[in-house]
Amino acid sequence: MKVAKKSELELAAKLQLTLGRIVRLIRQQGGDGLTPSQMSGLSTIAEFGPLRNCDLASREGIAAPVATRVVASLEDLGYVNRIQDPNDGRAYQMKASPLGLSVLKDVRTSRTQGLAARLAELSAEEILQLEAALSVFEKLVAARE
Repeated sequence: MKVAKKSELELAAKLQLTLGRIVRLIRQQGGDGLTPSQMSGLSTIAEFGPLRNCDLASREGIAAPVATRVVASLEDLGYVNRIQDPNDGRAYQMKASPLGLSVLKDVRTSRTQGLAARLAELSAEEILQLEAALSVFEKLVAARE
């Protein structure tokens, strides 16, 4: 890995702060009463499920007991259903329920509309700059995957 220069470190710090603020802004839109952990867990289960709790923990980068608590809370809300693991009759997997998928869709729609309203306040030139920056962000994310 290449050693970052001082200017790159400063840019990284500024980028981290700004992206954190953008994420908080987005999370404030909708959410349907879900915590960030619940929203993230539900999104991961919906996208990659059915999943065992240990697989959810691995994908989310959290400890297994934390994943178990998140899943239990989502199950209590009716947002995920427990199904038998086809590879291990003693274990179970979690799958997003129709209600969970509906909530997820509603939250994403609300957040997208909220962000779009903020984008509408930008000039055409700022929108073009943002579109160009977005491809750079995508490259940064792809480099990690």
